[in-house]
Amino acid sequence: MRIFILGCPRSGTSIVSTALWNLGVDMGIGNLLYKDGYFKCEDLKMATINAKILRRSGIKSDEAKLDDYKKVRVIDFEPMIKKYIKQRDDRSKVWAVKDTRLAPLFPIWQKYLGDVKVIACYRNPHYVESTTVKRENKRFVGFKMACNYEKILDSIDEKIDVEFDDIKNNPRVVLTGIINDLGLEPTEKEFERAINFIY
Repeated sequence: MRIFILGCPRSGTSIVSTALWNLGVDMGIGNLLYKDGYFKCEDLKMATINAKILRRSGIKSDEAKLDDYKKVRVIDFEPMIKKYIKQRDDRSKVWAVKDTRLAPLFPIWQKYLGDVKVIACYRNPHYVESTTVKRENKRFVGFKMACNYEKILDSIDEKIDVEFDDIKNNPRVVLTGIINDLGLEPTEKEFERAINFIY
């Protein structure tokens, strides 16, 4: 099973990915952690591929819009995308990936993935803006980015929606829903470890 965690920066993708990691899901190679225990970036190979696609296609991830993926000359990146997916499939039966650059490029990846589970992370654009201003001093960028990403996520038909405030305030309920929707079977210890990370 392949799981893609999509959302803009500061939307809760790190919380979800850290929870899945604690539930025993393979999050990839080259995991980096913030001091607070959340993932900075899961699979560095995926991050590198997405960065190349965006850069060569002239797309800025913090300004990406719904149809920007159409600017990508997909054939140029097909070998590396196929190779990446094969490596992850060979390594694990259940794997996931989170990279905030994934959402604008999801239609491209979906073409090669076939069956994929999507977790879409949402957060009020005003809160995304306020946290972006605190971290990067970029006023209005966070708000516009969050609004654009919402449109991208809303265009995906089948997905598991996760609201930032819900998973922070009711982690047991939300995480249980994610586990059931994905058909995961974590141990009680893994579940409690995931909950403790969210708290």
